[in-house]
Formats: sequence, C-alpha cells, structure tokens
Amino acid sequence: MHNSSRTDFLSFEFQRYGLLLLNEDPKLPSVVGVGGDWQSLMSLIESRSVFYSKIYKNRVTYLSKELYFHLKPFRQRKNLTEIEGGICDFLNEVGEAEKDEIVSALMLGKDSYNLSMDSLFKSLYVTAIRRGRTINQQWSTLFWGTSDRWESDLSEEHKYYSAEESAHFIFEKLKSTFSEKQIYQFMNS
Repeated sequence: MHNSSRTDFLSFEFQRYGLLLLNEDPKLPSVVGVGGDWQSLMSLIESRSVFYSKIYKNRVTYLSKELYFHLKPFRQRKNLTEIEGGICDFLNEVGEAEKDEIVSALMLGKDSYNLSMDSLFKSLYVTAIRRGRTINQQWSTLFWGTSDRWESDLSEEHKYYSAEESAHFIFEKLKSTFSEKQIYQFMNS
C-alpha cells in the first residue's frame, strides 16, 4: 500500500475507533493491527490529526483530534508537580524538544523525567509534535511539545465543546470497546 494511501486509511481508522494503541492488545485496536505503519502514523502526528497520550493503562495511546478535544477538559488537572510544571514551562519557552534536551536543560534524572512525562501524557498536557532522528524504517525519536503548541495550528472548529456534548461524544465513540465504568475512568483519571 502506498504511504499516502496508508495514511488515509489510518486516518479513517482513527475516525472509526477514536483511539489506537501503538502495540497489539487483545481488547483494543492498534496502529499496526489495523494496517498502519510508523511512517503513516508520523504523517498524522505532524499534520495534527493524532494526539500522543498514555491514557490507557499507561500505554502509548494515540487519540483522534476529535476525541482529544472532548477528553481534554476531563483529563487536564490544575495542579502539576514542580517537575511537571518545569517541563511545561520549558516546552512553552522553546516550542518543542527531544528527551535529551529536556533532561539536560532541567537537570532531571531518568526516573524523574519518565514519571513526570508519563503523568503529563496521561493528563494530555504534553504530546508528540513531530518525528526526530530516524532510528530505522519503523522508529524514530520524537519532539515533545505542550498541548497548546499542538493546538496552535488548528482551526477553532474542534476546540470547544460543552461538558454534555463531550460526555456524549466520548460515550458514543468508545461504547463498543469499553464498559461505562471504563469510559468514566478515561474521562476522569
């Protein structure tokens, strides 16, 4: 399948499911499982069609743009730790950065970095902005940025919904895959 065709197909699958995991899972669809690949996924990330998160069992979970905007008001909490706030401040200042740059600039240890970034991914404050260095055909490093940076080039059409609209959208999109209890956990974890 040609890469632009694969990207179009993967985009359709995101509209269909709302989210895809990076790796295989018996319960949820994955990027590879639906016929996508790293290159098509990176195209969708760079076009701001897909949002990198860790909202499902702390696993890399890519969200469609629409599902991201509906989940955001439920997921973003007000109180960040000092390290999380420092990462967000740094990314707001520089726009985007790879892991090594963040670690170096903020003098973070590996565990502090990983714990803080995982928390920021779960609460939808930080996401992948674009690919970095290519490691091989199926993998690259990533540049991270804040959700505000990710949203900055998008039109206003998907950005604001009422809590009622968002709850309805989330339930309709995820009800074929998750129980009501699991959907509430997605919205409020």
